[in-house]
Amino acid sequence: MATPSLPKLDNLVSAIRESIDTKIQTSASELSDDINRLQSDVNTKADDASVVHTSDTETISGTKTFVSTIVGDITGNAGTCKVRFINLVNNNDDLARVMNFTPPSLADVFNTWYRFSHANDYVQYNASNAADAALLDIEAWAYDNENSAIVNSRNTATYVGFVSPDTYNKFTIKTEISSSTSTDDDALSIIIAFMRDVNGVEHHISVIRDGGRNGEEYNKFNLVYDYNYTGFGGSKVVLASGKDLITTVSGWQGHTALLYAERDGNKIIVKTTEMDSEDFTATLTYTLPDDKGDLDEEDYRNIKYMLSNKCQIGFGLHSQPGQFKLLEMSNIFDDLNIFDAANDVVYEYINGSFVQTERKVSDELADYTRVYNKNIKKEFIYYDGVAYES
Repeated sequence: MATPSLPKLDNLVSAIRESIDTKIQTSASELSDDINRLQSDVNTKADDASVVHTSDTETISGTKTFVSTIVGDITGNAGTCKVRFINLVNNNDDLARVMNFTPPSLADVFNTWYRFSHANDYVQYNASNAADAALLDIEAWAYDNENSAIVNSRNTATYVGFVSPDTYNKFTIKTEISSSTSTDDDALSIIIAFMRDVNGVEHHISVIRDGGRNGEEYNKFNLVYDYNYTGFGGSKVVLASGKDLITTVSGWQGHTALLYAERDGNKIIVKTTEMDSEDFTATLTYTLPDDKGDLDEEDYRNIKYMLSNKCQIGFGLHSQPGQFKLLEMSNIFDDLNIFDAANDVVYEYINGSFVQTERKVSDELADYTRVYNKNIKKEFIYYDGVAYES
């Protein structure tokens, strides 16, 4: 066999080298493209601290909408969780069935309400963490069937409240306030809005009425945010002051006053009477301002949240046994009412029977609200005016 000449061998070696170089360059380019694509994918992903995980305790902010039924139990703030336990029906057969039911008594309704005890500087208790005097204050709430009244017999050391599980943004309450057992002269209140912030701290807007604190101006008749925050009976913010609109007498025992609260979205109207009168002579109004003005940023954020959303409502008192006799109410205690989604009508239980009102289901249930009717044992998802059984 003839031996290849050196020029031909050199050419072969050069061709092999060129082929290898080309493959290396191509592989390097493809590798670079792969790295760039991987980096791009990584850049589009949220960092670990910004995502929700399937385990461990985490805090999630903002409004979250679920288009499918939530499986499992839900606990937390009723003001932010759109789950309702009300008498909702979506056909005439079920409507006829629930028309024959006897609604729960107000005593049964109030037994489901949340109790709290708030001391100064956001030292807060509820039934799960209270002890000693705070626990006794919380447990003293009761419903007096004979007088149709909410009562608390304790001369409480803290601002003690009693708030609904359901949430509202349009309602009226008229109540007669008094204390049949105490000559004390401190604060009785209607809690117009109640919330928990992302850190679990509770906040409220209350209308406060004193029984005779002539030497104190802050409680005579005021609309306040976070009552009893600064010292004895002080408030974080006075939203509207009526201290010059009423006179007082010494102590609650043997005396009554009327206290009225109305909320329509971001507007609040509160009224009261002189002692032992039925004539409303003092009125305060408050509408959520467009900006915070002189308010602290966090305070304005909480007030804005409460007046932009449905919130829990209730009653409160401080350093004073008290009694709240319910005289008139509208758009609350929905445990007693029927929500007829098929005909977009709400029936209220009045004087022993269901009466059709001008209220509409579509005005009161937001889209994607989950509802459970314990009377007929049915679960619904309410959307676009229709209650879909789930």
